[in-house]
Amino acid sequence: MEISSEKDEYEEQMKVLWHECFGETKAYLDYYMSNHYRKNRVLMIVEPDYHELVSMLHINPIQFSFQGHTQVVNYIIGVATKPKYQGQGLMKR
Repeated sequence: MEISSEKDEYEEQMKVLWHECFGETKAYLDYYMSNHYRKNRVLMIVEPDYHELVSMLHINPIQFSFQGHTQVVNYIIGVATKPKYQGQGLMKR
């Protein structure tokens, strides 16, 4: 397995994994992909021999304001691993 950030190749697999792990509706996934996905970074663990997405972590930039100061910060969302790979410590990588 290898770590990748080439998200476009795995977009459809991301939707399936997101639904499988979080139960989100197609409508929500379409909204997320249309409004947030293009701006974020995605780190993935993939099985390159099978072009299989195994695990993912989305890093979304947002503008954060505090006491009159605004700064772009990142937050982590969509941390998921296929059930058959869970418990192997993949997110520790």
